[in-house]
Amino acid sequence: MKAAVLEHYGSPGVFKIKEVSDPELKPGQILVRNRASSVNPIDILVRQGKMKLITGLSDDHLIGSDFSGTVIESKSSLFKVNDEVFGVLNALRGGAYAELLVADEENAALKPSNLSFTEAASLPLVSLTALQGMVDDGKLEKGHKVLILGCTGGVGTAAIQIAKSFETNVTGTCSGKHVDFARLLGCDRVFDYEKEQIPETEKFDLIFDASGNYSFDKFEQNLSDQAIFVSTRGGINDVTGLTRAAIDLVLKKQMKIVLEKPNTADLDKIRELAESGQLKPCISRVFSIENLSEAHSYLENESFTGKVVIEIGLIKTPHVHGTIGKKELEWNYSSGLLIAGTVAAMRSMAAPVVARNIVLNTPDSRFNFRLRRLLSKPGTRLLLNTLAISEMLGDKMPFAGKRTHPLSLTVRALSGAVTAATHAKRARKNTCLAAITGGTAAILASYSLFYLRTRLPGKKVIPGIALGITEDIIMLYLGYLLSKKSPDPK
Repeated sequence: MKAAVLEHYGSPGVFKIKEVSDPELKPGQILVRNRASSVNPIDILVRQGKMKLITGLSDDHLIGSDFSGTVIESKSSLFKVNDEVFGVLNALRGGAYAELLVADEENAALKPSNLSFTEAASLPLVSLTALQGMVDDGKLEKGHKVLILGCTGGVGTAAIQIAKSFETNVTGTCSGKHVDFARLLGCDRVFDYEKEQIPETEKFDLIFDASGNYSFDKFEQNLSDQAIFVSTRGGINDVTGLTRAAIDLVLKKQMKIVLEKPNTADLDKIRELAESGQLKPCISRVFSIENLSEAHSYLENESFTGKVVIEIGLIKTPHVHGTIGKKELEWNYSSGLLIAGTVAAMRSMAAPVVARNIVLNTPDSRFNFRLRRLLSKPGTRLLLNTLAISEMLGDKMPFAGKRTHPLSLTVRALSGAVTAATHAKRARKNTCLAAITGGTAAILASYSLFYLRTRLPGKKVIPGIALGITEDIIMLYLGYLLSKKSPDPK
């Protein structure tokens, strides 16, 4: 199988797609064809080597904990082949950034039936942390007054929704730009921590620090007599924070740090909440497994709400130096621009069809996720194909106008420019220059085709409809080459 592996600790760029041995199955375990995972803060710490005293590092070290996929072999009485499951592996041992994984039966549950694999993979670790932290450690009950610190991160978004499922009053803290999002999730009140402080006189029945950045002392005055302060990390950012948290855990009976414990029963509760609509996935960005480095960099450097999710198809091994030379790569890219213009010249309405194929065959991080979802809709595909077919047929009618009509030529030039720019974006090249090249190629190709239709000696021997059908075949083939075969530089 293929997987994104660490050969050494370091920056986000250390991941490498490699062929590794298939995992072995033991009694009480399931073999899962993994379809999606996610990036959690613990994955960042493991990759950086900050947990190496626990994790160690061997060749082809796999990390990642959340998973969602299909059971392809089972030695468990709880699951059978073809069951769609989701769950979480031990975050320190990892193994989820791979095509296949082995999970203990208690680490998995049936996937929520109303969620895709991608959506389901965003839930396990953060939802278990929120559920166990608030319910098991924090003794959450109906009617409680709850404060959630860092309420728009991965754990925080799950915590809000789980707390509201208990019919509680929820107050959240987050940055100013995420306040409206926190309210949409269900917060009754939201404080912008950059500008506002929780009043010292206000008391809560549970304080859940989903960010893990705060110490017990900072919010001790806001706890009611029987309240618990539960943190995901206890403000442990350095040695001083570690010392302070250790002292608080020993001396303060109201202080707890949640240690997520995977089990099927709690994962089933999460599934039930999701299927009832009380727990919805909050996804910021979706990356392909080939762009795992970009996903880790995004989590480290950007301010966002919700989770970063990884889609895992059949993992493609990226081109490496020596497999395809630089000159060959540049030639393939340049020829792709000419193909874009030629396709547009032949069928101006078919160019968007080709552009759609390029977008949908390009890793998620290169294009806006909403655009991909729009292009994936059956209605969009039907509309673009209908336009393409209508022009293919209309072009062959006796009343079809000249191919170099100014309006037609303008449409073809624009189509060539858009398709070429899309191709350039895929290859991470200058989109403006590519658009000019594609548009020019479309104009030149249009005039060339017009010449063949009107000036070629012996043109009466070849009917116009035959030429049109020939163009259709060439267009489909060139479009296939452009959308499927053009290089994808990393």
